[in-house]
Amino acid sequence: MRTDFNNGQGLHIHIRTKIEHWWSFIESAAVKIGDDTLEVHGGAQERRYWVNGKEGNRFRASRNLPFTIGGFHGRFRAINKVLTQYKIFLPNDQVIAIKSTKDMLRVDLLGSTEEDFGNSFGLMGAYGSGVMVGRDNETVFSDPNEFGQEWQVKHEPMLFHDVQGPQFPEQCAIPHSEPVGMQRRMLVASIDREAAERACARVKYADEVESCVSDVLATGDIDLAAAYL
Repeated sequence: MRTDFNNGQGLHIHIRTKIEHWWSFIESAAVKIGDDTLEVHGGAQERRYWVNGKEGNRFRASRNLPFTIGGFHGRFRAINKVLTQYKIFLPNDQVIAIKSTKDMLRVDLLGSTEEDFGNSFGLMGAYGSGVMVGRDNETVFSDPNEFGQEWQVKHEPMLFHDVQGPQFPEQCAIPHSEPVGMQRRMLVASIDREAAERACARVKYADEVESCVSDVLATGDIDLAAAYL
């Protein structure tokens, strides 16, 4: 989050996760700039999004979104049958990119600058370092689950158009421990590591290759490598 973004306009990004077996993924994301909110839900077939709580036309193949978010231009593009991308164009060539690969979402801040986002922090860690800093911007967490609970939406406004899942003070659900032995082999039997590595060979950033391979192995779905391209 960045409360003083663009001379006090403010920028907040919230995500919702869904648990699947021993792992979880981002299912929905909401971006609020000033008084405007864009909400995106994963899904290659439906391609659902909302602007200020009003659902948009989910079937557009490729054209500009008919709105702005906080005064900034937005664009929606269906890249192929499994991949959809939403972008919000910020000052100084900075872009908020939300990519939907089948049911999964990822949110990236492209071209971000120290000047505009240097004091940002949240669930993705402190800007620049990725250190898991708490809400007080001082406490450093070592346990990812504790860190996730720290950044559960608590007193902030609800950015999504509906209420789902545990709400504070009820804590967020945590995935079960990763299965071992035969159970795990059965879950990932459809994809071996060599195939996953081939699918992730074109990943743009070297430090994301292993994450890509892990996602493909966990889901047994080669198509999900597209989220990292």
